[in-house]
Amino acid sequence: MRLMKSSFLALALCATSLAPRPALAASPLAGFLVENGRSLFYQVPAGSLKEARKSFVVRVNLDGRPFTEETFHLKDAGAAPTVELFALSSRLRDQAFEKASRPDHFVTVAVLLDGRAVTELAWDDFVRSSLQLRNEKSFHPMAVESEMKSFDSPRAGKPGARGSRPLPAKGVYPEPYCAERCQQNLDSCLEWCDPRGDSCTQCYTWYNDCYTQCPMICEDPKEVKTYTTQTAVGTQYTGVGGCYRSLFGGNYMYAELQATIKNTQYRKTTYCNGTSITEEVSYWYTYTSCFQKGQSCAIPYSGTMYQSCSN
Repeated sequence: MRLMKSSFLALALCATSLAPRPALAASPLAGFLVENGRSLFYQVPAGSLKEARKSFVVRVNLDGRPFTEETFHLKDAGAAPTVELFALSSRLRDQAFEKASRPDHFVTVAVLLDGRAVTELAWDDFVRSSLQLRNEKSFHPMAVESEMKSFDSPRAGKPGARGSRPLPAKGVYPEPYCAERCQQNLDSCLEWCDPRGDSCTQCYTWYNDCYTQCPMICEDPKEVKTYTTQTAVGTQYTGVGGCYRSLFGGNYMYAELQATIKNTQYRKTTYCNGTSITEEVSYWYTYTSCFQKGQSCAIPYSGTMYQSCSN
């Protein structure tokens, strides 16, 4: 029996206890999106990057030919960070999953240093290693600068699409000459109206009527807005846990879990013809913790009993 690390659980022992019940939320991750199982992570082996080499390449090969190539740039070559593949390219990631699921394709993932492959795994093996990594206690992914190159068929893009400088929203507005004429008429009316009566109010009525009759012009992009989503991409057991025994009978195991949350910022550009383009522009990771209820204390304790903060 050992004392819990958390101060408010200091009396929670794996024996008959008068300790207060741990705070167990029904849905500790309420409000977060549920990860679809397609987030891919890779941990750079310690010591694999020398001081003079602070970048590496992850290439996805389709039937022996490059499909995508992502170059990661690290600030500290001595570190061994965990990075996310396709972090801002979910469309390409989903295409890779789709092609890997087809029996007529063979997909591999290769890690290259100085153009030489130091490791290469079949797609399914790489996905399994990513899932295992996300459940490890040491899972702490970093948002790093990367460049994505696609060898897929290029698509024609509109101004403001991926790879180009975003344009400011111009939107819908009245024809400038008409709007200026309405404003001039209002200014002239206000110069001669008598503020002691309601004639000045009539000036504004005429202005509104004039303005609403002006033809409207739409100039691309019609609207540009950003929004952020939060997605739980991994849950790890922190090592804090124990047995709670109620004064009224019954008991259960509990454990503290840490969830890794990916925050993704999107930019949605809408055009005058009704079409729109949504781009992933940035991402970062945050962490949240929760206490999760397990099975009876009679069952041997195992951290693998707790796989998600959302159950």
